[in-house]
Amino acid sequence: MSGEVAAHSRNSSLGGGPSMIGMIRARKLAVKIKKRAQFLVADRTRRENAGRTAVIHWDFPRNSRRDEPTTRLNVPSGRSPPSSRSPSVSSRYGYTHPSQTPKNSYRLEPVSRFSEPKVKEVIEDVLDQNLHGQTYEAVFCKEMTKKLSDTIKQRVKILGFSRYKFICIVHMGQVHNQGMRIGSRCLWDQKFDNVAEGYFRNGNLFAVATVFGVYCE
Repeated sequence: MSGEVAAHSRNSSLGGGPSMIGMIRARKLAVKIKKRAQFLVADRTRRENAGRTAVIHWDFPRNSRRDEPTTRLNVPSGRSPPSSRSPSVSSRYGYTHPSQTPKNSYRLEPVSRFSEPKVKEVIEDVLDQNLHGQTYEAVFCKEMTKKLSDTIKQRVKILGFSRYKFICIVHMGQVHNQGMRIGSRCLWDQKFDNVAEGYFRNGNLFAVATVFGVYCE
């Protein structure tokens, strides 16, 4: 009698409805089918739109009309439009230069490394030119830190450290029997990355500028 009851309960649990494992498998299969369908639709759309239309901007010669419309050409994918002139990019400063596609140089080391003495000389020169004879004022120092940071960064870029990114931080304060500690922690390449600092102080204010040079491969 007990064996019949156990068999009956087991059969009812198996045949009463879908099992939990079956529902999970069905849900996973539905999600997989949905993702596959979305991928196929996106791939078909990309293939249909590839190489259909190319909008080319040309610089007009001096003796031509400047009100000519922009040229629209149907160009197959991977080909350039037939013309004796090469497309170029206009600049807002009034000059043009040929458009170029950047290529990987496969260079793992900088041509000219970040030079701490040269950068320090630039920092101290900029600080001395802008802060000589100045007195401490909160509003003045707030605006001056931004100006000094931009000026130092532009001057450092002129030094020609190619493929380097520069970060400039300027701190200013009042000389009034007090001190300030400035610390920094960086994650970088010790072989190529470096840092330079410059100081300025007169009888009323002081300034500390720090420039980080990080090499980008």
